[in-house]
Amino acid sequence: MNLSKRGWIVITLLSACTLSSSNEGSGQYSIHSATDAELAAISISSDEISVRDADGQLIGVAKRSDKRKYYDPSNTMVYAVKLDDDGFKLRDGNEQLIWKIKLYEDKLKIANNEEMYSGYEVKLRDGKLKLERNETEIKSIRLSESTDWYDVEGRYKIQGFGQSLAAGILLIDDLKEREKFIIMAELAKRGR
Repeated sequence: MNLSKRGWIVITLLSACTLSSSNEGSGQYSIHSATDAELAAISISSDEISVRDADGQLIGVAKRSDKRKYYDPSNTMVYAVKLDDDGFKLRDGNEQLIWKIKLYEDKLKIANNEEMYSGYEVKLRDGKLKLERNETEIKSIRLSESTDWYDVEGRYKIQGFGQSLAAGILLIDDLKEREKFIIMAELAKRGR
């Protein structure tokens, strides 16, 4: 086999691998208030993430393999997400750090600084999500595998997330609502 044919085979195999892994976490996700008012609708496809909330719609588009930018309807970048193998960083429109998220096997850490100082931990164990800060439990909820709606702390109802770390983001009062929704979308995209 000549070198040119081998090159095409490698490119084809790499393309196939990239396409199959980019579909992880595709689907529709909903977040409602306890009174059933829609707070956010998240739609994830292989090439973009759509987050619709009370402030309007944002479309997250991958600009490189390690960055996704979220644009409003006037095509203004509102948020950027810097992706890493072990987590991601949510940045504002000026690309200043808002939240850093580190992912582990059964937990995530989230902090508003690079050093992860005084951050939160969301742990998923045996169908139960725990929110901790400085090794002290703040809140916990039981998750459901159901595709139906389930309650998060009497404040939210969510659908589509299953037993995911994403629901734990709703327990963190320090995050703005829209930040919560984008982080949850990014976690869902990763199948977390």
